[in-house]
Amino acid sequence: LFIEYPIRNLIKHSTPSLIKLSVSCVLVIIGFFCFSNTKLPNYPMPAYPFIAIIIAYGIQQAQAALHKKYIWVAFLIISSLIPVSVFFLLGNILETKELKYWASLLLILPISVIVLLLVKNKLSPNLILYCLFSCFFLFNFAFYNVVYPKILVRNPVIRTSSQWNSQEQLYAYQMYNPGFNFYLDKPILILKDSISLFNTLTEDPKRKVISRLKLYENLDTSKLLLLASYPDLFESPTTVIFKLKP
Repeated sequence: LFIEYPIRNLIKHSTPSLIKLSVSCVLVIIGFFCFSNTKLPNYPMPAYPFIAIIIAYGIQQAQAALHKKYIWVAFLIISSLIPVSVFFLLGNILETKELKYWASLLLILPISVIVLLLVKNKLSPNLILYCLFSCFFLFNFAFYNVVYPKILVRNPVIRTSSQWNSQEQLYAYQMYNPGFNFYLDKPILILKDSISLFNTLTEDPKRKVISRLKLYENLDTSKLLLLASYPDLFESPTTVIFKLKP
């Protein structure tokens, strides 16, 4: 709704330098993660301050357009796509399939837009902005405090927490889910090859190793006991935890 004016002015070469810098930063950050294998909601957060600057500039420039119907129709389409996209995204992933109906909470935004669309002619531009900000506040509160936490607990770090404790010394074979680093008091020790892996486990059979399923399958699994295996959320690898067989 508010980005149209900054982009239009950018094309006309009449945009302040700060806005040009902000647009460049947003394109670089979001563009980078568009080509990344991992796509999580918090990854493009470095772009948020620059998006806020662009939107603030757009609000200043676009208040006169708040009563134009085509802007609200576009806004309604975009806001409706968010809950629909989240619904199908959660439904297509086995680990989150049962959570897909929680996406209905995100209907707060399109419903609010519909209400504002019906009554906008009776409201002043400032009051419309206050209502919009309130709608976005409720939308973000529902997503980050209700929907996202329910998704987050399905990640392999939390789902495998019964197999380890925060004070335990864990080892990693080559690659692992970096999310483990936030839940452990000790740094994870990396084992770079199978020789060091089996030497480490032989010294203490109680030691546990985290890794990727593909790496685990390339080892001599007849000597290993698989403790847990869970796919990483919104990523292709599968996290495994294993130790030496008794």
